[in-house]
Amino acid sequence: MSSGEFARVREIIDRARNLKREKKNEEARIVLEQGLEEFPTNSYLQASLADLYLRQNNPAAAEGLADEILARDPADFRALMVKGDVYYQRRDYSRALDLYQGSFNRREEPFLAGRLIKTYHRLEKLEEALSLCQRLLEKNPNDNYIKKMRALTYEKMGRDDKARQDYSEYLEKSGEDEFAYRENIKLKIRNKPPATRVKELQGLLKFARGSKKFHLHNLLGKELENQKKYSPALEQYRAALEIEPGDPFVLKQAGFCLYRENRPEEALFFLEEAFNSDPDDYFTRSTLLSAYKMAGEIERGIEFFKRIIQNNPSQKKLWGVIRKLSKEGEEPDE
Repeated sequence: MSSGEFARVREIIDRARNLKREKKNEEARIVLEQGLEEFPTNSYLQASLADLYLRQNNPAAAEGLADEILARDPADFRALMVKGDVYYQRRDYSRALDLYQGSFNRREEPFLAGRLIKTYHRLEKLEEALSLCQRLLEKNPNDNYIKKMRALTYEKMGRDDKARQDYSEYLEKSGEDEFAYRENIKLKIRNKPPATRVKELQGLLKFARGSKKFHLHNLLGKELENQKKYSPALEQYRAALEIEPGDPFVLKQAGFCLYRENRPEEALFFLEEAFNSDPDDYFTRSTLLSAYKMAGEIERGIEFFKRIIQNNPSQKKLWGVIRKLSKEGEEPDE
């Protein structure tokens, strides 16, 4: 790459990155696609566009660009990372792990380490996750992000004291962090009786504001849901959605509560919104299928899944769901 091309590509990437930060993804896409018209085989531009396609829930296009890069350079760390993200999104964690490891071998970046650690968690390879965290913290004891990932690993291992120590140190250095705040509270109440957990979360809610209030409503909702108190749980999820209207996890949990209360018509709204955000979610898909049958909304279900396929061409497996619904809607023989 000439110095002139490098400077021009850098300019395009920076412009697209700024647009992404402003959540102007469509404008960023146009900038990157126009950049590729100038430099059709520039791997940096292709990888940036592939990452954007993933954000726009178009994994097939992202994988296609990553494969183009890897055909020229099988060890390109950005393309390996994007392809790992595609497989992670598809819940093929073993394949994602191989790709992330290949990317990390080329460049030991903290964000790549985070992807590796999260994938180890999904595969329940907690010792491997902890070993990676320890190795990276030996190299750089002040890497606060890896400390947070180690805290999460300790939490999954049931080593609560170690996890709380890491979360506390992380929060002391980083200040506000929604994830660490939420997980630290979960650890504080985890071994307490159910009634005490509910009471303590209700007490914290009285003084919470903004994102902390959102997380506390969510935690209290999940706690009540686990206790099979679905109506009070639903109230908490609705309160959380008033703060963060489109949160996929909360939409899904609200839908589950309504479904378990035999209110499938109401559940469908929440479950459809959640599935739109994550068409690979098996549990939401299964619950949706049952809710359509319970509500007698077979045609609605068929049309919904057809729209999902239209917007996500990689979701061809949903044709099987559509066939199941179609059979359900067939009139029995006289």
